[in-house]
Amino acid sequence: VLDIGCGLGAFTRKLAPFSEHILGTDISAEAIGQAQRLSAAHPNVSYSHEDMLERPRHQAVFALIILADTLYYIDPLTDVRLKSIARDISSRLAPAGLLLLVNHYFFGIDAASRATRKIHEAFRWAPTLTCVAEHRRAFFLATLLQRAEV
Repeated sequence: VLDIGCGLGAFTRKLAPFSEHILGTDISAEAIGQAQRLSAAHPNVSYSHEDMLERPRHQAVFALIILADTLYYIDPLTDVRLKSIARDISSRLAPAGLLLLVNHYFFGIDAASRATRKIHEAFRWAPTLTCVAEHRRAFFLATLLQRAEV
């Protein structure tokens, strides 16, 4: 499992009992340091200080990738950039692997919700990804996508 933008690793630790190995990445070195300390009791959890917009340090593919509340920090948040990120992330999924994309969402009534919809639509555009499920609730939008089997 890969948790991109893991912050302090709260969700990473929640997934630990269900994962053989989980890697949390974040652009903040301070957050990664704290996540490592907070996760000491989880031997299957590791962290890496990485910028998701740069080439990853590892060439692993993952059965599950989590992108929760990270992409709307990208500036500028253009369609071209989002589609490039979607291609990159989908290439890191194993065949039939899953991508869980979660962002704040208030039913489209504000600018942040419109950005969330734009992000999710860019990932739905990716030719190797198929939407398996989408859940819209007050305060979040979650889209589960699956990479095509090779």
